[in-house]
Amino acid sequence: MIAIFPLSLSLLLACDSIFGYMHNSFLIHSICRRANTAGMRDSLFTLRATPALDEEPVVSSGEYDIDVEMAKVFNKLAEKLLLLDVPGAGTIEMSQCCHSGCDNCEFARIFDEMNSGRAKWIPTYGDMKHIDNRNHVAKWMNLFVDDADEFSELETLLDTQGNKNVLTISMEDLMNDSDISSEQQALRMKYSSDEKAISFDTFRERLESLKSVVTMGPPSGCTGDIDARFLKQFYDKVLSTSKSLDACAQESEAGLTPRRFSVALVLLSQEPYGMLYRNFCKVME
Repeated sequence: MIAIFPLSLSLLLACDSIFGYMHNSFLIHSICRRANTAGMRDSLFTLRATPALDEEPVVSSGEYDIDVEMAKVFNKLAEKLLLLDVPGAGTIEMSQCCHSGCDNCEFARIFDEMNSGRAKWIPTYGDMKHIDNRNHVAKWMNLFVDDADEFSELETLLDTQGNKNVLTISMEDLMNDSDISSEQQALRMKYSSDEKAISFDTFRERLESLKSVVTMGPPSGCTGDIDARFLKQFYDKVLSTSKSLDACAQESEAGLTPRRFSVALVLLSQEPYGMLYRNFCKVME
């Protein structure tokens, strides 16, 4: 027993040394990752400094966390439903497909609608309608209407507009499409032109009025008012990105429109129909 005890004690000390090294290595790796992330983003945003491990984080009134603010916006605009304008969308063949990867089935791995138990996507379209009359108006269209009643009226009106997307159609397509009624033409013109343009103050007020929901993707606990400085950077980047492709818009002093918002989301996220949280974060990279 006397001979075994020193050996056991030596083994215990050796294990403690190894696990202590692994623990410290993990902490160092975590700190380096956080430092690298902050370094990449410092040129665009002011970030919280990483606190020492034994200290409480200190945040002054002049700082904000980009990840927290992005999560707040996502929680207000994300939805559980997404329609996809894929080949065959809305057809009988698509609806009857089991989507189980069967051989020789052109719809085996193609979906024209996605659903989730929690809000998961921000649509990059303002509205989407399939030929089987499934219609979806993006939640973010609330930013461009005066109240909930107007949003409901818009949903009802769009339900009668055939299988054409209305709110985010390009002005070029608008002027060249003759196969629409005068009512459709008027509705498209209203939401594609500067008539529905909103300023930053209106954008901020309407976004803050939207209810935050539980979503998939962002870190939890990101609630409260969105930092106005971050929101101004977000608004300006979206607006400038959309105007960069529109010569007429570059000469206009009007603000953000549904069409411009949609175009910017597609360009910045590189997603044609909807953005997961990780795609949404690309908007501000």
